[in-house]
Amino acid sequence: MSELLRLLTKLRGGAGEVTEEDVMRSTKALKPLGAGYEVIDVGGTKMVRSVVKELDSDGVIVLGLAQEPDVGGRITEEMLVRRKGWEYGRARAALENMLLRDGLCWVDEQDQGGRAFWILSALTWED
Repeated sequence: MSELLRLLTKLRGGAGEVTEEDVMRSTKALKPLGAGYEVIDVGGTKMVRSVVKELDSDGVIVLGLAQEPDVGGRITEEMLVRRKGWEYGRARAALENMLLRDGLCWVDEQDQGGRAFWILSALTWED
């Protein structure tokens, strides 16, 4: 949400700051049109979902981990095994579902540790 607010304010070019309440009202107004926008809570952080898709519990856990400051949106199977105690099969399935089924991440096949998944909603964009 904070990244969205920052980018929206920048796009408006000084025409006033966009607030979290503005985003909440806008997404609520668009809901009857079936646009798919909705504000959801992931691990205490508000995010705007822009696709009509329910996240499964593993996807919510991956999104929560991706938002941690030391992670910065980059997730690997190994990270899920170490930090969440998952088996490799579960970690692989969760990440593949987010990539292939949900389209919520990019895969980096040439990452230093092998294969990494970049969770788009957890990335921060520099000016």
